[in-house]
Amino acid sequence: YMDGRWDCPRLDRFFESALNAGLLERSRFTPDALWYRLRQRVLNEQSLGRARNVAERHYDLGNDLFGSFLDSYRQYSCGYFKGTDSLEIAQQQKMDLICRKLELREGDRVLDIGCGWGGLAKYAAEH
Repeated sequence: YMDGRWDCPRLDRFFESALNAGLLERSRFTPDALWYRLRQRVLNEQSLGRARNVAERHYDLGNDLFGSFLDSYRQYSCGYFKGTDSLEIAQQQKMDLICRKLELREGDRVLDIGCGWGGLAKYAAEH
């Protein structure tokens, strides 16, 4: 299909029929599938050791670098750019939207796990 050798006007029905017939379970050891897995093993640079090395280099960069391009809450995720070009305002708009959707009230508790510098928890406590 991807190579253009055949076409199917109703791909949804094709996949439904293939899944119902159990073709997925039977096709794991086709020559193409085995070749794909071999290529992934040999050519893929990702490994547990490499991932660990990349993570260590990334997290050992220090706060000064991240402070140079993040907002004051150090949000390391997308902002909510509604009527602004300012990263600072976009991040505050995002956190405000999150807090409103959660219907946070004074006295509520927020568990912030693995979310960078804790900017959302700080924002929620302040507002």
